[in-house]
Amino acid sequence: AAAADASRIIPVQLDVTRDEDIQRALAQVAAHSSDGLYALINNAGFNLNGAFEYTDAADAGALMDTNFVGLAALSRAALPLLRRYAQRHPGATSKLINIGSIGSYIGIPWEAYYHASKFAVLGLSEAMRYELWPQGIRVVAVCPGAIVTDFMPKTEASLPASDAAP
Repeated sequence: AAAADASRIIPVQLDVTRDEDIQRALAQVAAHSSDGLYALINNAGFNLNGAFEYTDAADAGALMDTNFVGLAALSRAALPLLRRYAQRHPGATSKLINIGSIGSYIGIPWEAYYHASKFAVLGLSEAMRYELWPQGIRVVAVCPGAIVTDFMPKTEASLPASDAAP
């Protein structure tokens, strides 16, 4: 196989909860490649620690908006570019990769909303897989366990909220 051409990789940082960011990012990608989009990796997300009962509804909504609703919005908006790639490269497929978590399969105490969001990502990915397969778009959810990143220190910073009690 030929080596990947790193000049064709376009990392894009955006806020998936802001439609204008999504549109700007996809316009940037479209301007870079008339062939469409080979792969989209949805990696936005954060954790929220706290007892289900005491988790602030606004905080829970923000988590779901980022981890699930934003992922779905970006995926939906990217479909024309993903489809274009598959159509212009006979026999090839484009890839839509959603980053889930081991939390897509198990729920643990103090992270109810995080796990709910990751279960939702897994379910959405499975449904999209069946819908988009005939269009040459392959959908997969990658669900890793613990990985050394700054995710856990950020999660630990939210722990004081888990101490709330009446």
